[in-house]
Amino acid sequence: MGTRRARAAAEFLVYLVVVLGVAAFFHLRSPFLGDQDALYHYRHAALFASRGPLFTEFPWATCSVLSRIPGDLWYGFHLLLVPFTWIPDAVFGIKLAGIFLLTALMVMCYAALVRLQVALPYFWPFLMLFSSPPGLMRMIVTRPHVLSAGLLTLLLVFLIRGAVWEIALVSFAVAFFHLNLFWIVIVIVVSVLLVQWRVGRRLEWEKGLAAGAGVIGGWLLRPEAVGTARIAYVQLVELSVAKQGRVPLMAGGELSPADPAGLLTHFAPFLILWLGSIALLATATLKRRGELSPEQRVLLWSSLILSVCFFELSVLGSLRATDQWKVFSVFLMAGTASAFLIREKTHQFPQGRRRAALMVAAVMASMALLWRGTGAEAQEWAYGTIDPNRYRGAATWLRKSSRPGSVVFHASWGSFADLFFWNQENRYINGMDPIFMYDFDRSLYWEAHHLATGRATRVTCSQPQCQETEVRDTYQVLTKDFKASYLFVEKRLTPLLYEYGRSDSRFRLLYEDEHAAVFALDPPEK
Repeated sequence: MGTRRARAAAEFLVYLVVVLGVAAFFHLRSPFLGDQDALYHYRHAALFASRGPLFTEFPWATCSVLSRIPGDLWYGFHLLLVPFTWIPDAVFGIKLAGIFLLTALMVMCYAALVRLQVALPYFWPFLMLFSSPPGLMRMIVTRPHVLSAGLLTLLLVFLIRGAVWEIALVSFAVAFFHLNLFWIVIVIVVSVLLVQWRVGRRLEWEKGLAAGAGVIGGWLLRPEAVGTARIAYVQLVELSVAKQGRVPLMAGGELSPADPAGLLTHFAPFLILWLGSIALLATATLKRRGELSPEQRVLLWSSLILSVCFFELSVLGSLRATDQWKVFSVFLMAGTASAFLIREKTHQFPQGRRRAALMVAAVMASMALLWRGTGAEAQEWAYGTIDPNRYRGAATWLRKSSRPGSVVFHASWGSFADLFFWNQENRYINGMDPIFMYDFDRSLYWEAHHLATGRATRVTCSQPQCQETEVRDTYQVLTKDFKASYLFVEKRLTPLLYEYGRSDSRFRLLYEDEHAAVFALDPPEK
């Protein structure tokens, strides 16, 4: 027993060192970031560090429901980031936090696989990490979904082989760190409990109650829990309604349905392994059903159901669902390999031409997957495309030269994270998600939307389609509707808006660099 524990501890230590090395490599090699949302999350955490964990106001987005409704969807995640905000170099602090998050994800996946006693538990988390170049990028960011992915693996395993208190604890953590993923807890619990009922003819309702209690606790144990629930409703329900109505929210690719051709291009080796695992389960289970333990059956069929559900959701709903699809697909692969291809006790591959052929195909697909996941394209994705200093000059100029609290209009909602990261003295229009502005005031949303898309420059309107009789002067819209004193322009994204500001005498160009420009808006005549 002692030798076995020592071997397991040594295996984990080696795994941890490798994971830390991989995480540090991808986060520290490039000065860029994979996503600008990390800038917002880090700065919001710094607010808790300076003003206390009960600070709930958010006046920095003046035309967003976040300024009207107190609450924080990512409250626990922001508290988790607080120690990293003590680092003098903020960008380096973001990268260290990213290393911690990726390491936590990989350790949780490893622990879940060890609990399930699957073969080669150290292999499968890397298979998930290197599933595709964009899939790698999704994990090399300082955002809450990285932590949530690991927590969801633990939830799956604890429902199969765990105590009630473990289920409650991990469900609490999901809601506390990332409240708008609470519904995934429900999906996992329902799927596993139904499979367990089908396998053992017993509905383990106490597990469902534990998960529900954990989610409720993770929601309530925060300041302004009611306000946070209202914000979650906007981002989940209102966003779904808007997407069904084909409202152009310009929310980025990850909120749009995944392109099937793109999935095939980027995830081809991973898809082969996933579909191969499904085929193996479908054929081998019927022939060897008696040799599978009840826990193995629950793992295999639950992982199958969940992976299929989230694959469909990624194609029909949101590209973000590929995160969950990858997680549950890897658990399906690990379970089928352990049950049908590798002897559980000896971890030796069984004899037989058919199984040997399957193993050769799986090894080749895995090698192709790792090659794709670590090649030049993957490194380009993983090293990031966001220069955290791109708008530092403009934001710093505004902080030093404008009155505290003055409103800066920015047509693109995505630039909020950069501006807020470098300058908390000013106020901005919207950030985090365009649905927050759309729900706040649709007229303001359309006025900004037309300017952001380039459909309008000198005039804009408050309707989805601008009629000649409805357009209004842009300067009047910015100063009267948005109460803006300054116009921030991303030169690459909105070149027409930049040229308009240069051509109108009411806009005074006070700052400019290669990335951005800042115009002062003269007060309108009374």
